[in-house]
Amino acid sequence: MPENSEQSGSRVSLEYLEGLHRRIEEHAAGSNWPDVEALMAERNKLLGEFPAAERPAALQAAKKSTDRILALAKSARLELGGELAKLQEGRKATDIYRAHR
Repeated sequence: MPENSEQSGSRVSLEYLEGLHRRIEEHAAGSNWPDVEALMAERNKLLGEFPAAERPAALQAAKKSTDRILALAKSARLELGGELAKLQEGRKATDIYRAHR
């Protein structure tokens, strides 16, 4: 589950943002998509709190992290697609077997 950090001064820092990105990516790598969604919402809110001078770096870091998360999501989708194809092949084989008993 996402952790709530009430340290408002230290929350709006590039270091905190990078730590948050690591946590999000770890959850994505583990296919824990509900936590990814919650942490992304926290991250997006945090991005709006960055001072104007730091906002471009924060947004660039967020884009890079989002790109990595998208790659993990695509990989998970392909893996699930492969598993679904295997299940469908098994179902067809079972149907053929039953039809010829």
